[in-house]
Amino acid sequence: MMGDAFQLASIFHHIFMKEVVEKGIAPIHQGSPLSARENQCLSLAARGMTSDDIGVKLEIAERTVNFHFGNIISKLGVLNRKEAIAMGVAHGLVKVDPKNTPLVPMSASKIREAQLKRWEARRNEAQKKAEARAKSGGGADRVRGAR
Repeated sequence: MMGDAFQLASIFHHIFMKEVVEKGIAPIHQGSPLSARENQCLSLAARGMTSDDIGVKLEIAERTVNFHFGNIISKLGVLNRKEAIAMGVAHGLVKVDPKNTPLVPMSASKIREAQLKRWEARRNEAQKKAEARAKSGGGADRVRGAR
């Protein structure tokens, strides 16, 4: 019985490789339009935001942002997030504001400085929320980070 299952799997694999992979058939989703949320994620990533930053901004989990990027990558037929952003800009899916988009790469120190500012702002916001919960008397038994 187990031998039959392995033999069937081997035959299926051979057929799949010959009929789909070797012919270069594109994934089902490739070429499909991006959803509104996928467009939001792509636009925010093009502005330099990380998955964590995007999650905070859109009030969704970082894992959900990464899920959307998996769909974006599949639909655009690219290999990674950076290629997806480049493809989005090239095809007008992402609008670039020339005033806020440097034409030359920023130095690492400026990038780090911007990351630290974002981290500090998030930390301050979280502290304010915690203080407000403490003042209202609720939240002492609430799990940290739960939404």
